[in-house]
Amino acid sequence: MSAEVIYLIKGDDPILLAQELNLTIDEVVGPDDPALILEDLTLHDEAPAAAAESAATPSFLAPRRVIVIREVGRFNAAAVAPLIEYLETPVDTATIILGGGGGTVPAPLVKAIQKAGRVVDAGTPRGKARTSWVLDNLKAGPVKVETAAAKRIEQHLGEFSARLEPLLNI
Repeated sequence: MSAEVIYLIKGDDPILLAQELNLTIDEVVGPDDPALILEDLTLHDEAPAAAAESAATPSFLAPRRVIVIREVGRFNAAAVAPLIEYLETPVDTATIILGGGGGTVPAPLVKAIQKAGRVVDAGTPRGKARTSWVLDNLKAGPVKVETAAAKRIEQHLGEFSARLEPLLNI
């Protein structure tokens, strides 16, 4: 995965959202030491402004920075304005990873991310696509099941398809 300037991980299921967020962090950090490059600003009251400032500041001990904010939807449009401004002229030695949740992510931030980086949808598919998603995940899992059993599992899970992953990784 080539690192973008910014990622927004969005989705309607907190389990799938957290899984995709962690996967993205792991892929972006790669073989580098997370202690040197990873900065989690989730608990920072002014996280968007702090992320913009951190991303614009050259790293001292490492060649790049990875900055994470979870539940970015808790911030209003005024709070994310510094981040939107930063995205107009981002620095290529920093990657910002935003996790959805906490409310609705302000539309101006989503638009800025779409221009400068990548929006990743970690939501569960709907309708027939959900059945295919469950079947694909079961096929990739450690337990092999017949198609009829897989369809029964999908029916049982219903709207809670994210519960499949913990079942597969017991």
